[in-house]
Amino acid sequence: MICEVCGRHGELEEVVIEGSMLMVCNNCKKFGVAVKLELPRVATSALYTKKEEVIESLVEGHGLLIRLNREKKGLKQGELAKYIGEKESVIAAAESGKIQLNLSVAKKLESFLGITLVDRNFGDTPKEKKINFNDSRLTLGDLMRKE
Repeated sequence: MICEVCGRHGELEEVVIEGSMLMVCNNCKKFGVAVKLELPRVATSALYTKKEEVIESLVEGHGLLIRLNREKKGLKQGELAKYIGEKESVIAAAESGKIQLNLSVAKKLESFLGITLVDRNFGDTPKEKKINFNDSRLTLGDLMRKE
């Protein structure tokens, strides 16, 4: 190999000279700072660990659960909505089952009311869920099972 400073042939090292990385011989390396590149070490077990997927869904009967715990705390729907930073209509619709809560609102309610509304299921171990065919919110996705 050829030195990028003087053109000599021989064994070369990587050196930074005036901000540039150059391959230089032993004579020219005094003009810069030698660079030793090491690959980051990674634990071998970390290379082979399987990352589990967490599937989050709302528990059945979450509307009733919200209402009962709100009433237990002596709060009106509007008061609860203010405490968690949501609209009163969202709380009313969730309690009556008119809407499916999004997970961020459900997590706020969990935290404030001290209840569990979000079922955290790991992808490798799906839970059996009974399907209510009379439920008007039933979708094709509810009927399909991922193998």
